[in-house]
Amino acid sequence: MREEILARRYAKALFELAHERKRLEKVRQELHSFLATLEENESFADFFRSPEHSRADKHAAITKIFKERYSPIFFNFLVILVQKGRHNAVPAIVRAFDELYDQFARRTRALAITAVPLDTKLAADLQARLSQSLNKHVDLENKVDPTILGGIVLNIEGKVLDSSVKQQLERLRAQFLASRN
Repeated sequence: MREEILARRYAKALFELAHERKRLEKVRQELHSFLATLEENESFADFFRSPEHSRADKHAAITKIFKERYSPIFFNFLVILVQKGRHNAVPAIVRAFDELYDQFARRTRALAITAVPLDTKLAADLQARLSQSLNKHVDLENKVDPTILGGIVLNIEGKVLDSSVKQQLERLRAQFLASRN
């Protein structure tokens, strides 16, 4: 929990600075690029996260590798993370930054769980209707779960709307069992 609070603070500081300097998109891309580097390059990730290597060694490495590659805003952010020993919080910072970005851009993510894949037209229609009703751009992801039998389960910003056949059958079963007693 403490790491998430710190990650939100660092993400908010980076977000506000990037927004103030009109470099929000660039910094967001760099943040994701750096996370991808950590995920794809195991030896660098081990070095970057390891307590065996000093902060000075890490500072020297990121200067050598990233100083010319990233904007001054993001490079200085990396330096601060290393200086403060917060370099292990990068994935949590990325998640928190993306949440701030989505709020700013009036975007949200929705997960539609269906028994069979949504066809393209139906997915586009659902996305348009959700975007209109939420007054935000909705990025819709479709996940297939045959156990719901039919219908749809929507998860939007942590709120679940379950209109699956499985859920309806469970309600009927509960009503039937309640009426028998």
